[in-house]
Amino acid sequence: LQSNFQAQIELLNREKDELQRGLESQQRAIENLTSENMSLTDRFNSEGASSRAMAREIDELKEQVDSLASAAERALEERDAALNGSAASAERTNALASEVIQLEESLLQARSNELKAQKERAMFEEKFSGLQSKFKSSVEERDALMTNAVSLKAAAAAGAANGVHGGEGQQTGQPSNGQHGSGTLAPRVLGPVTPTVVHSQSQMSTLVNRLQETTNYQTMSMVQSIFSLLDDLEQR
Repeated sequence: LQSNFQAQIELLNREKDELQRGLESQQRAIENLTSENMSLTDRFNSEGASSRAMAREIDELKEQVDSLASAAERALEERDAALNGSAASAERTNALASEVIQLEESLLQARSNELKAQKERAMFEEKFSGLQSKFKSSVEERDALMTNAVSLKAAAAAGAANGVHGGEGQQTGQPSNGQHGSGTLAPRVLGPVTPTVVHSQSQMSTLVNRLQETTNYQTMSMVQSIFSLLDDLEQR
């Protein structure tokens, strides 16, 4: 029985090592996601700066449009005054008319540039929104992986602790209440094996359901195998 128990302990330790390697793999995945998040943050900030620069350019174009509109209005007033003047001002009128045409063309060009800038700003805002969504999704995925890693570490630690307590109880034939016949304190054992295992199983039932949704089949199989070994140890 003792050799069988020792074999089960060794199997549990091997599976714990496999679980630890899985945790290390997930930790590397978390580090990769963190690096990607930093890259997305840099792109996010860069796109934000581009959007602000585009907004300033649009404001400048609006000011230019207003200035050109005022100049065109003054030119039209001068043209009307010239038309009401003497024939000597006809040449001046023609020059003003040409200037008005140029100003109107400049005004149309400025308005065209403004519309183009607004379209480009809309494209940048759409791209900016996409980066925000991707950044949020990456953060949520990173948080889920970190939560999963912490839960798996807790499960591995609980499995190892329960295995050690069960081994001490069977080898010494004494209750694991922390006392010997001589009255000296034994190594720290927190109580009987059975309540601890039952309590761990009750707490880990929720973890098993979460692991089925967030981890792969191999990791889930290792965790279920650990729980099965703990059940066998409890029955023995």
